[in-house]
Amino acid sequence: MKKSISLLVTILFYIGVFSQENNANIWYFGEYAGVDFTHGIPTALTDGQINTWEGCASVCNQNGELLFYTDGQKIYNRNHQVMPNGNYLLGDYSASQSSIIVPKPSNNPGNNIYYVFTVDDWSSHFQDGLRYSVVDMSLNDGLGDVTSEKNILLHDKVAEKITAIHHTNNHDVWVLAHDWGSNDYLAYLVTENGVTTTPIVTSIGYNYTGDYNVGAGQLRFSRHGLYLVSTMNYLHRFELFKFNRTTGTLYDMLQFQSNNELMRAWGVEFSPNERFLYVSRRPPEILLQFDLQNWDSTSVYNSKTVIETTSETANDYDAATLQMGPNGKIYLARYNETYLSVINKPDSAGTDCDFQEIGIDLNGRLCKWGLPNLFYYKGFMFFTGSEQDTSICEGDSIFLENNWQTTAGTYYDTINSYLGWDSIVNTHLEILPTAPTPSITENNGILTSSSETENQWYFNGNEIIGATSQQYQPFVDGDYQVAVSENGSPCLSFSEAYHFSLTNINEYNNESIKIYPNPFSDHLFIKNTGEYNLKLYDIKGGLLYQEKNLKNNHKIQLNDLKKGMYILEIKTKRNFKFRYLINKPL
Repeated sequence: MKKSISLLVTILFYIGVFSQENNANIWYFGEYAGVDFTHGIPTALTDGQINTWEGCASVCNQNGELLFYTDGQKIYNRNHQVMPNGNYLLGDYSASQSSIIVPKPSNNPGNNIYYVFTVDDWSSHFQDGLRYSVVDMSLNDGLGDVTSEKNILLHDKVAEKITAIHHTNNHDVWVLAHDWGSNDYLAYLVTENGVTTTPIVTSIGYNYTGDYNVGAGQLRFSRHGLYLVSTMNYLHRFELFKFNRTTGTLYDMLQFQSNNELMRAWGVEFSPNERFLYVSRRPPEILLQFDLQNWDSTSVYNSKTVIETTSETANDYDAATLQMGPNGKIYLARYNETYLSVINKPDSAGTDCDFQEIGIDLNGRLCKWGLPNLFYYKGFMFFTGSEQDTSICEGDSIFLENNWQTTAGTYYDTINSYLGWDSIVNTHLEILPTAPTPSITENNGILTSSSETENQWYFNGNEIIGATSQQYQPFVDGDYQVAVSENGSPCLSFSEAYHFSLTNINEYNNESIKIYPNPFSDHLFIKNTGEYNLKLYDIKGGLLYQEKNLKNNHKIQLNDLKKGMYILEIKTKRNFKFRYLINKPL
């Protein structure tokens, strides 16, 4: 018989499988860096092939499996090979948001068509404009390829930033860019019929003219598309807008500019609850938070909280792109570092947002300025992750991944939290060794375990404190067991119960020793030859009386004993031990 001893007390919960949108599970960026969010706990990937200064994008299917990724110039399939027609896209890896990937709106769950929108960078004077290419995932044996619809021009010159959000019908998609040479925002609607080539134009905000670096920066929608933010890195400026997802127009602008407090404002991201805006900038104050609860320039700017500072100088690169992950946390690219920083609780005000310098270790790969420019299909459907270590004994099982598991490894179970987010529990299962089942033998009232070491004796199912030797001398009728472990493992292997009765003890174990009278009244005679020690126990094993170094015959005066059963133990000089059940009648 085996008994399992768990190393972890686990709260039981209902485990099931829930639908979640996993199209942003896998990121590739920087100098061959990558992150996998598939199991809720981000882990580094080192198999990516892009080496990009800034712009990049990636997409997964709804099961969270990688489809492809790009730096705006090449498209890599899930095997990290350039698609046959995936070269020479007209984006630029040095554009802050060189590309974004949008699936073609479709009611068919097996949709294979994706649009890759690209923009050029400011140092090239935006000459290649806003374009899109079509990827068909049914081509190249399911690895996908770019079709003949490649580098389709939508607009001659746009700034090096682009973003996307769902229409209010939650089917079509708005792709938003900014014209070069005016203050026009261009909103292109993507439907099941394709990309609408005539944009919705909103003329609002700063006029992008003059030095081409005016077009450097980033665009970002808030989670539900309520707000849009645009940074202008070289102008130390950002603008906030409200967005109408039905009409594709922007309105109600707030604008902020400061050479000192907003020096080289760059990365931007909204909190999941859309209350807070995070902005990265040049050192020393590399990360700022703004509260949007009161929509006016004075209130928003006065709410500014410095979340993180560094010792670097203002001329140094450091904090760059901000990007929300599928776990609802916000990640910050750190230039030439082997990690990403993270805002763990972006919905919390001020430093309660819990900024963590080293949020994801990139396993030696270098981060640059960019992180993937993501379009969360069907909106943000967050999921979180947690880890737990648990152990079971060899031969036992535990219910994980909708099955009884008996093998060591990591198992993933998805539960639905009260927030409506899926949470993935990563269980690291260890199988602990269990010793062979022991047995018990009895000799002259002494119980002996078949195991020489790591024994623990039990009486009627209860542990006998201190009884850890190979042998045990019982004094009470009942069921005895011995449990053994292996190499200190907490997994115990139990023997079958052995029923012990004191009446099984022989009154005369050795012909050279005589005990009489038995039953006795006031005294007891011991007839023996040679030296010996004696001990008298009550029926519970309590020592009542002892004498040492006795020789030959001896008389014990027992008139003070109460009526009942007692055990007399005689140990000879040669270490032979004999026990006798004696009785003082009622």
